This record gives sequence, C-alpha cells and structure tokens, in this order.
Amino acid sequence: MKQAKNFFWYLFSFGGNSFIQLISLWFFAKHLSKEDFGIYALIAVFGIITVSISNLGLLSVYQRNFFDLDDKSKEELLFSIISFIIMNLIIIILVTLFFFEGINVFFFKKKLGSFLWLLIGQTYFVFHSINQFFFAKLKNTYKAKTFSYLTLLEKSLAFGIALIVIIVFHYRYEAILLGQMCSVLILFFYFLYSNIFGKGLKFNLGLLKASLKLSIPLSPVQIVKVVGSQSDKYMISYFGNFSGLGVYDIALKLGNLSFVFNTALQNVFSPKVYQQLFLNDRNKLKRIGDYLTPFYFLTFLFSLIICLFVEEIIYFFLNNEFIQAIPIVVLFSSLYAIQFFTKQPQLLYAKKTKLLSVISFLFIVANIITNIPFIYYFGILGAAYSTIITGIVYVIVYHYYGQKFVCIEWEYRKIFLIFISYLFIITSILSMYFFEINYCYRLFMKITYISIFIFLGIMMKIVNKENLKKIFSQ
Repeated sequence: MKQAKNFFWYLFSFGGNSFIQLISLWFFAKHLSKEDFGIYALIAVFGIITVSISNLGLLSVYQRNFFDLDDKSKEELLFSIISFIIMNLIIIILVTLFFFEGINVFFFKKKLGSFLWLLIGQTYFVFHSINQFFFAKLKNTYKAKTFSYLTLLEKSLAFGIALIVIIVFHYRYEAILLGQMCSVLILFFYFLYSNIFGKGLKFNLGLLKASLKLSIPLSPVQIVKVVGSQSDKYMISYFGNFSGLGVYDIALKLGNLSFVFNTALQNVFSPKVYQQLFLNDRNKLKRIGDYLTPFYFLTFLFSLIICLFVEEIIYFFLNNEFIQAIPIVVLFSSLYAIQFFTKQPQLLYAKKTKLLSVISFLFIVANIITNIPFIYYFGILGAAYSTIITGIVYVIVYHYYGQKFVCIEWEYRKIFLIFISYLFIITSILSMYFFEINYCYRLFMKITYISIFIFLGIMMKIVNKENLKKIFSQ
C-alpha cells in the first residue's frame, strides 16, 4: 500500500510539473523572442557546467551509500557535502567573474549586459543540484507526498515570480533566471531548517573523503559529459544564431517531458532495486528483471504519447515559429526512453566507477566530434541526429558492461517487441507528417496506434493485476 501511494504521488508530481512547464512555455513564448530563449539556454550551459565541477558526482555516491550508513552518518555526510559544494561554487563564481569579458565576447557575442545574470544562472543551477540531495533523502525514505508537494512548490514559485517580473518590470530571459533562483533558494532554506538546523551536526571529513574516493573517478567524466552534452548549444549559436538555439531549446524542453516522467518512475523503482541488490538472495536478479518490465513499458508508452501529439502541443501552447521542433522532440523523447537501461545502478553497485568513466568519456568525445559536421551541415536537426546516434551506442555499451558485472535477468522478448512496435509507430506517423497526409486521418491513426500499443501490453501480460501488485508492493 505504501508503494502504491508513492507511485501515485510521483505521478501527481510529474503531472503537476508538466502542466506548469507547458503553461510557462505558453506564457514565455508570448513575451520572449526566440533569441531570448537562446541566450537563456547558453546561460544554462554555464550553470550546468558549474554544477558538474562543484558537486563532483557526489549525488550518485550519496544515493548509493544511503542504505549502507546509520542515521547519524547520513545526516553528517549530507551536511558535509552541502558545505563542500557551496565552497566550490564561491571559487567558481570568482573565476567566472575574472574571465567574464572574454566569456561574454566569445560565447555570448556581447549579448549579456552584466555579469549578474551569469552569476544568477550559476547560483540557481548549483542550489538546484544541492536540493536534489534532500529530494534523494525523501525518495529513499519513501516520503513521496512531501517530495511531490515540494517539487510543485518550486516550479510554481519559479513561474509565479518570473510572471510578475515580466509583467511589472518587462524583463525577458532575466525574469526566468530570477524566478528560478528565488524558488530554489526558498526551498534550500526550508531544507536547512527541517534537516540541518538544531541537530548539532559537524563537518565529517572522513565521510566526505570516503564519498569522494568513489565520486572523483566519475567527476572528470561527469564534467566532460556535461561539456559534451551542452556543446551542441554553443555550436548552434556559433554556426547559426540565438534564434535557432531558442527553437532547439524549446524542443529540448518538450522532449524533457519524457525525461521527467522517466525520472518519476525511477523514483519509484530505484530504491527497491538498490534494496534487492544488497540482499543475499540467489533469485534477486530475476526478481529485479521481472519487476522492471512494467516500468520499461510505461516509459515507452509515455514517450509514444509525447511523440505522437507533439504537433498538437506546439500548436496549442506555442506558435508556428516552433513547428520545426517536431522531429527534434521525437528524437530526444525516443532517446530518453531508450536510456531506461542506463538508469539501472549495476556499475555503481559493482563499484566499477572507473570503467563507467572511461565508457562515458569516449562517447562524450564522440558526440562532440560528430556534432561539428552534423550541426554545420544540418543545423539544429543535425544536433539531434548526432546526439541520438552516439546516445544509442552508449546505451548498448553501458548495458553490455552492466550485464557483465551484475546480470539482471531481463525479459528480453517482451522488451524487443515493445521497442519494435514503438519504432514502427513513430516512423509511420513521422512519414505521414512529412508527406502532409490529411490531419484528421493522422489524428485518427495516432489514437489507433496508442490503443494498439496498450493492447500489446495487455496481450504480453505486462499490463495486468499481478504486475500492478509488483509495482505497488513494498
């Protein structure tokens, strides 16, 4: 019953956050230009890079060690990590300030009027990452209701503040940054009050060092990974313009709906998978495989819904300026579904962080290299092509080594049928769109395909009472 409630609250959180995101996109699209979205996207690149340097992959290690520490150690480790990240942020901000003029010329083409907006962007993304440690604690202690309310509060505050700043002060991308920074800082101080203050916690250097021993082998790759994943945005602005980057950023936000949904599902299955892995049970790997199949199906079902109805989402919430984002949304949404396998903690559990670093590094470099010709010749669509090609290969390699060290007994027949069906439907609908088949017929086929996909899940006995019990059982 407890697991069922958690599942409901995570989906409630996802639904609420998705609604707020769509409404905010609708509002921002009416008040901001494509260039504004592009400038914001580039500031976000610097913020995300700052996060990867400041936290050194400690979130993954914190989640891994959560079930292996006593309550006092968990609290001291959390306090130590937060202090460590904030000290790193201060250093990075000072370095950024020193090089700001060069950054503004080389990356932003002098579009930034002040260092303040870059500072606000870095502050937002780092404190957002700090809050993820508290959210991980809520997730691992099965406090899904609190988790959901707080994530909704953060999104609501960010949009509400940005809305007021745009209407009253006529700011553009700056309003989004101010809204996001204020919302995460409010949440951060709430977390400090409820988790840290009054507990007499001390900075535990020993626990922090032990965590860094696991995270540091991952951190160089995490940094390169972030640079690699964000390099497409810089190249689009370099070879093209900020307007093209704005369209690309909107496409990423819509495709990100699939990522957010997958993360909501991961919040449900991840703690149980970790718990099963630490059990001394011969059948645990088969149970994990059977347990994950329904989540795999739900991942592809939601991605399918986004891909089939992205045209309607853009027409309703945005405008025709962003219609070229449709194939990009489909590609990224599909990639996020395929990345289901990389959400399994096999290599982390096996402590193969160095191997994970090497694999990640090689494919990040490959993505950066392929981005250059793809973006140069095909623009924003080329960036999506490059990312999905290297992303799929990365998933295959990650899955191979994950199975080599922790061999989860997957239901491969069902997994293959789900993927092939998904691929056929997506290809069919995209072909109809590009050949300009009558919209009414396309809409009829979209609804038909969704029905067939769900029926397939029922026929394969994925959607049934037994699997619902597996998902909801504690």
